[in-house]
Amino acid sequence: MGSTSASTGGGSSSSGGPVVTGTGGTSGGPEPTSTVTLSSGEVVSTSDVMATTGTTVTAGTTATTGGAEGSTGGTSGGIPELPVPGCTPLFYTDFSEDPASVLNLSGSWAWNQKSGTVTAGTDKGQSTFASTMESWADATAYTRVRVTAGFATLRLRTNEALPGFSYYYATMHPAQDLQLGRVVGGQVAGLDNTPFAVDVQAWYTLSLRVHGTGLQAAVDGQAMLMAQDDQLMSGTASIGGYGVGLAEFDWFLVCAN
Repeated sequence: MGSTSASTGGGSSSSGGPVVTGTGGTSGGPEPTSTVTLSSGEVVSTSDVMATTGTTVTAGTTATTGGAEGSTGGTSGGIPELPVPGCTPLFYTDFSEDPASVLNLSGSWAWNQKSGTVTAGTDKGQSTFASTMESWADATAYTRVRVTAGFATLRLRTNEALPGFSYYYATMHPAQDLQLGRVVGGQVAGLDNTPFAVDVQAWYTLSLRVHGTGLQAAVDGQAMLMAQDDQLMSGTASIGGYGVGLAEFDWFLVCAN
């Protein structure tokens, strides 16, 4: 089962997305090692992320890699098995089907159908968004993420109708603090942060809860950041990245509070 529900959103994107290339990898053999060459000239390793050679990821499109076997998450039919117990789902996808069919994509994305993951590649000053097609006031968003470089971002109450982009966010970065914050009209305001050692080889479940004026971010079920803010009332949910880097997502879930 690929997804449930549907959701409206999107985001700003920049042209000139990164190029993903891979080497090695044969049928029944090991997964290939890949790299992303950013427009700045920096090469970022993406070992085990891409499954085919020479995949180019362009802004606003989804590149399909790998075969149909081995998709992760969900079930083969009926109601999908959710990765968060007790969740009343508003939206769910395990990326076993094309994310462009259930999310609004902007920026550079690659879909690995074989592993059931999507990868956001961003360059300096760029953001990527994979946004739901539905908006909510109060919700909790979850995603399983592995970040190689740059910021992996989870957002709620995303609103494109306001002047400039606006949303609440929780971010992970291999070399920076966990951050909880707000963007209104393109202006960023940090609301809370705490040190957190990110292992670039590890997967984490990042969550962001917004209820009324209360915000909370958690990692692997442990609350890490909290804040109060009344600037944004409702909007879509999204995953993505920001800055020079690469973030890989295994599933994306939005639950009712």
